Amino acid sequence: MRKIVCAILTFSTLAFSNVSYSLSELIDSAYKHSHLVAVANMMIEQNIKSIEETRRNMLPQILFSGNFEHAITPFNLMTAGSDLATFTENYRAAFPASSVWNLADIEITTMLDQTLNALMYMPQNTLSGGIDIRQTIFAQRRLRLSLEYEKFRGRGLICKWQEARMNVKADITRKYYSALIAQKRTRIEQRSLDIAQSRHSETVLRFELEQLSELDTLNSFIDFSQARIRLREAERTELESFRAIVVTAGLSARADSIILTDSLLPNVVNIDYDLLMRNFLARNKELRMLTTAVELASLNVQIAKGEFLPVVFGGLALNRIANFTGRSDFSFEPERKVYLGMTYDITPFGQRGLRVRQREFDLNIARRNLDRRTEELTLVLTSLYEMLAEEILKIEESRNMRDAAEKAYDLAQSRYSNGLVSQTDMEIAEQKFRSSDLSYLQAIFGYNSLLIDLRIIGADYLFDTTRNIENERFDLFDEYYLRDE
Repeated sequence: MRKIVCAILTFSTLAFSNVSYSLSELIDSAYKHSHLVAVANMMIEQNIKSIEETRRNMLPQILFSGNFEHAITPFNLMTAGSDLATFTENYRAAFPASSVWNLADIEITTMLDQTLNALMYMPQNTLSGGIDIRQTIFAQRRLRLSLEYEKFRGRGLICKWQEARMNVKADITRKYYSALIAQKRTRIEQRSLDIAQSRHSETVLRFELEQLSELDTLNSFIDFSQARIRLREAERTELESFRAIVVTAGLSARADSIILTDSLLPNVVNIDYDLLMRNFLARNKELRMLTTAVELASLNVQIAKGEFLPVVFGGLALNRIANFTGRSDFSFEPERKVYLGMTYDITPFGQRGLRVRQREFDLNIARRNLDRRTEELTLVLTSLYEMLAEEILKIEESRNMRDAAEKAYDLAQSRYSNGLVSQTDMEIAEQKFRSSDLSYLQAIFGYNSLLIDLRIIGADYLFDTTRNIENERFDLFDEYYLRDE
């Protein structure tokens, strides 16, 4: 019984204990539980198997063959038809019976008949088997192009994997910042509720002392009720934000037991536009995948040009054949041969030119897509860069506005206590203080969200060290994508 009670207490302690998470910890957890990253990993592993298969296609083919045949009606040339005469019969027909037959000639024709009969008789059973070692000679370029195609496709898949991780990281980071904003908004609304409750209590007291009218009391009650509604909405938004973190990061902890250890502070980054543009062109994952698509289309053109060329092959065949009727005359006879062969389709009817032309259209389309997307993303990058300066100014302005609103509120509260300002002035000061605080938080969130957008588009160098996401999974590059180059 004591063990059961201890287990229940331990479970209760774990269930209701708070768990602290930093942003980096949640990012690592999101990587492990992300379906996008898992699918991207599986696609890379699938491509690795495809590369291995393509490499093995270059090795010699070893073919084993086995065959057994049983002739229901054995073929014998000497008895195949009545029109076929033996040597002896032909000899007797040439020399009638009235002639003197030469016994030596008869012996010779009889021996010839027996020999030919033995040679022409085919046994009922044939058993054959052996190994054929074949190596393609001329088509190696086609196989190497196929290998190169799979390697280029693998590099595109690694870009896709990097993009998936970047999107997961951006998503969890935004949700982390949203949860921090929701927390601070809840505190602001709690402070607003405390102020409204205190002011309403003071208003009721002054109404009882006949210093304020009933209208002032009703207005303060309305403000107090609205503050409670806003607080409940803020608490619900905060809980939903933490639930989103739990689902995205794959956490087992409850949403209301999570503590976020990082703070949301405006870390102003100085960005050089030219440097940003160079990194954008080099590191943007979407452009790199489109560049890979152009390279794959170019390889398809080369592959199409060689599809209808002849294939030359050579090999060695080691076979054994046995022709027998029964067990008594069964014996394997070896058959060894070296061969050189060629296959060539002489009736393409212009298919080669049409196929090449189609692949060239694919190449031109891929290049157009790359140019179009580069122009679009360049405009987006320029817009984000200009918006970044606006967001920095917005943070400064909202900070100054918040400081001024806080001073105005303190001054209004002091004068309201002394009866120098009306209740309406006090409410206006409190509302401005609350709205300016929320505006400051929103400005910080907008600035950090803009930095995330810049990072997605290619500004990794602003955040990572030399070994960043660009260099991850290079073990696969070294082992599979850079081999044989």
